[in-house]
Amino acid sequence: MESHDLSALRLDALRQEAAKKLRLRNRYRLAKDLGFSAAEAKILQGRSESHIRELAEGLEKKAP
Repeated sequence: MESHDLSALRLDALRQEAAKKLRLRNRYRLAKDLGFSAAEAKILQGRSESHIRELAEGLEKKAP
């Protein structure tokens, strides 16, 4: 019984890790598409989509 629980736990951990990587990639791409540099996008990938979009609005306002 314990081995079944352990394998289920490991499978859940792998799924969560894959979901996190996908979320980070998507947020990085969003930041790049909204005009942030690669270095800025790397930092922003850990933030929420709404936060990234709010910051991008600030970028648009500063553009000449």
